Amino acid sequence: MSFEERVKSALAGRAADARARDGGWADLQRRLDEPSSAEPSDLPSIGRRLGAIVLAFAVFALAGAFVWNAFRSGPTSQDSTPSNGYPSPPASGYWILFPDAPEPVGDGPDGAVRVVALTNLPDGTLFLTNTDRGGMCCSAVTGGQMIVQASSSACDKVSGVHSPGTTITITADADIGQHVLGVPVGGQPPRQPDSVLAILGDGFENLTGDQVVEVGGNKGLVASASYAWPEPLCLDAEGSDRSASSDSSRRVEVYETLIRHLADPEGSQPIYVLSDLCAQLMEPEVTCSDRLSREEQEELGMRLRDLGDIVFRAEDDPAFADEPFQEILLGPIVEKPDGLRVEGGSVCGGLCGSGAVYVLVATHDGYQVMGTDDSYGSWIS
Repeated sequence: MSFEERVKSALAGRAADARARDGGWADLQRRLDEPSSAEPSDLPSIGRRLGAIVLAFAVFALAGAFVWNAFRSGPTSQDSTPSNGYPSPPASGYWILFPDAPEPVGDGPDGAVRVVALTNLPDGTLFLTNTDRGGMCCSAVTGGQMIVQASSSACDKVSGVHSPGTTITITADADIGQHVLGVPVGGQPPRQPDSVLAILGDGFENLTGDQVVEVGGNKGLVASASYAWPEPLCLDAEGSDRSASSDSSRRVEVYETLIRHLADPEGSQPIYVLSDLCAQLMEPEVTCSDRLSREEQEELGMRLRDLGDIVFRAEDDPAFADEPFQEILLGPIVEKPDGLRVEGGSVCGGLCGSGAVYVLVATHDGYQVMGTDDSYGSWIS
């Protein structure tokens, strides 16, 4: 085996364990320059000396490459990027890559799909997801992946407006807390981790690439993709259309979430719920254009029984003779790009009560109240 082949073989077999020793180069030079008492026949040949030098350079270069890759803070390529189903990443800058098609999730009535977007943003970067069903903040980049789940509004959109697909938009920016409406539990909005800001900058000023835009005065990475819902749609295991029952089930889930947010289990009992769905803040005049069906009232009563005695009443029922009491008011469900808008209020007497327009978003654990939309104002009595 030639010397070159031996060097290549040694590097290939030991590169992963190569380490540069402190003073290694000086030691090598000393060994080459020091006089030797050995017989001339035992002295290393010029070729062996040159080979040792070449090998030392290779080891130092390899160690230097390891150090550089360990401490570099710019965008890195994803070697795990699948060869099929994703576009090729740009040659430079930061990026988000959507797959060619979403993955169906289970066989539930909501026709949920899962989208795994790839990115070279640092792990831990928080991002906002928007779909036609609303928005959700904040998930984190994990292992170079941004995982999004969406529900098929073609079957069960609560407003009854059906669509053939959805558009998913992912936003990652420095001030991620600006996307959270209302004050979350604990009084502090989410913020990007310090480890992420150390790489991208406090205002994401180190962010580069074709997908970089200005978001709230700072740089942000924004990418979108549109998908058609997988076929078949709106069919259960027996092949029957499930969209009608799914619409009602989704409405019940939304109103259950809001009632739990507004009701006080320790307050007056029973808890009255107005079955007429009236808009006071979102319309110029008070409008009661919808109401909870008898089936929806029964379902809500079963779901909310842990709160106490739930009694549904109509708008034209007699007024309460005694105070205090507890009554929950609900409004129609309105779809917005960043979440549902639902009016809600609670009344505990003639001059006791308040109401606002609440923002609800779909999460993996069901709907959650994220705050109020103050652009519609509020009321108090």
